[in-house]
Amino acid sequence: ETIQIRGIFFPIEAGATYTQRGPRWSLGAGIGLVLVPYGLSATYEAGRTAGGPGLSAPGVVARGGLGYRFGQAEAFLEAGYLLYTLPASLVGISGHAGGLTGALGYRLLY
Repeated sequence: ETIQIRGIFFPIEAGATYTQRGPRWSLGAGIGLVLVPYGLSATYEAGRTAGGPGLSAPGVVARGGLGYRFGQAEAFLEAGYLLYTLPASLVGISGHAGGLTGALGYRLLY
């Protein structure tokens, strides 16, 4: 039987970042705590669907970034990696967890 699994994940993070800004370039590094609310559903060949919402165990994420200044704005690239999550019987992930995130954008500097 073929089973199709779909998921929607919404990571929420709170942490601290240290940024060293130069005249043009900036470098940043940080660490934070993360929770991931999610929704999973499984659809079977017979047309049945099962699933529901869930919440991951808290985890620790490491972050780094690089930016280039244009006048009063900065273009940046940031990346984060999920280092560790607490054991949780419902999620089944513990120890080294993985999970890479990234962001590319710009921000105004005051």
